[in-house]
Amino acid sequence: FERLGLRVRSVDCSVDALGAGERQKLLLGKWLGRGSRVLILEDPTAGVDGETRLEIRALIDNLARQGAAVLLISSNVGEVVELSTRIIAMCAGRVVAEVERDQASEDGVRELMDGGVEATFS
Repeated sequence: FERLGLRVRSVDCSVDALGAGERQKLLLGKWLGRGSRVLILEDPTAGVDGETRLEIRALIDNLARQGAAVLLISSNVGEVVELSTRIIAMCAGRVVAEVERDQASEDGVRELMDGGVEATFS
């Protein structure tokens, strides 16, 4: 609970009593508690407030730095660019490009996803 920054009254509280962000962190904690070293996350910060979004992003980043494999699937392009070491851009169900983090920009990745044309990265 401390590692995840969960703000609940007790470990016995009902999940229904938690907000969206606390639920998201609790789900992550469930898999971390099982020792999972591979995580597949789809829109992990969707529907959560700004502070919780930052907490979840920091947790994901720390897990990856500690050697966990994280497959991040997100409609939030900024989140993808911020958290990924390698980005696979898709358009119309097909892979259109693979971009390393140091070459990625939010606008460039969005362009790839929107039209599937090769974007220029700076």
